[in-house]
Amino acid sequence: MTITSALWRKLWRLGRLLHSDCEGQDFIEYAMITGFVACAVITMSPAISDSFITIMSKANSILIESASS
Repeated sequence: MTITSALWRKLWRLGRLLHSDCEGQDFIEYAMITGFVACAVITMSPAISDSFITIMSKANSILIESASS
């Protein structure tokens, strides 16, 4: 067995291992979809977007105050 074939064999095993290890993948996908839907709802509705901007502005000012002290 040459060094090249041994390296390819190790890479092949690693690839199979990574391909079969899908634990936690569903959670990440659902979290991303939820985030996209939330962003779409916030940007589509003016009433919600105004409230969201107000909340984020208050949170930002609180963070700035706490960082300066």
